[in-house]
Amino acid sequence: TVNSDGEVQPAATPMHASAHVLGVAQFLNGIAFGSMVSMTAVSLGAKFGFGPLEVGYVFGTMAIVLLGTGIFLVGPLSERIPLFPLAVGSTVLNAVGVIGFALCENMWLSLSIFAISRIGVSIKGALGSQVTKLFTDPTNPTMHQMRHQIRAMSFL
Repeated sequence: TVNSDGEVQPAATPMHASAHVLGVAQFLNGIAFGSMVSMTAVSLGAKFGFGPLEVGYVFGTMAIVLLGTGIFLVGPLSERIPLFPLAVGSTVLNAVGVIGFALCENMWLSLSIFAISRIGVSIKGALGSQVTKLFTDPTNPTMHQMRHQIRAMSFL
């Protein structure tokens, strides 16, 4: 196409429906993350009698875990493990950690399990935009194959 200045602009690539699905998924992920943060504070108070100070210490420690994971772990892992298995593995790590945190009654073990789940969150967060880009890029030669595999898995 030609703009008003007479310059040729590349044609816009049409957005595939999967981009909208991923957008909705990210929106729901944001709601889930916000809910998880507030419910963690409630859970810490109910399970262990933590007040605002103790909850703040837990969240501060978890922020350090997230930061350390992002700095020291995500890069080496993403170089050794393919993107999709790493994204799925980090999601599973997060899910198992959150369930373990909810079920465990020992304070230190529960907090350690919660820290492990935060490692999954950090890895998943770092990889999310890469997964979205690869999945929605129409020039990606394996895009069609990936969509077919995901559709096939959804029927299981």
